Amino acid sequence: MLHFPVSALAYDVAFERVSALVDDMAERKAGRNEATTRLQLVDRLIFDCLGWSRDQAILEEHENGDYADYVLNDLVRRLVVEAKREDAWFELPEGLARVTKLEALYALGGAVSSALEQVERYAQQRGTPYAAICNGHQLIAFVASRSDGISPRSGRG
Repeated sequence: MLHFPVSALAYDVAFERVSALVDDMAERKAGRNEATTRLQLVDRLIFDCLGWSRDQAILEEHENGDYADYVLNDLVRRLVVEAKREDAWFELPEGLARVTKLEALYALGGAVSSALEQVERYAQQRGTPYAAICNGHQLIAFVASRSDGISPRSGRG
């Protein structure tokens, strides 16, 4: 289970904000590039809906030649989020369960597999336990850096 910051919102408030975000996305459907997707969708999801403080975020953190879009802290690094452009940078099959084996997601290949590999690497480079990819409409979050001897890819997302 993802560890959310102490300031995490009450479920009902978060639900209302996610619902408003979904309505806004439907009304203003556009081919947003990655930067605009981050500003208009992913920022709102992370800060307004999930309750992370902007003070807990490091954007474009550089490590070993890679730039992570978001690294979220609450005293220690907790979550790396890699944003992708809105217009189907990665697609998940219709009817996919909310919680799915990561092996199945990697097996999809293409953009989703590449994005998962990228953010998994970023999390491991930073010693951050959790990772997520988000294109503004879809979010895959998972344990990317484990200490129990089990491969992260044997987990669920």
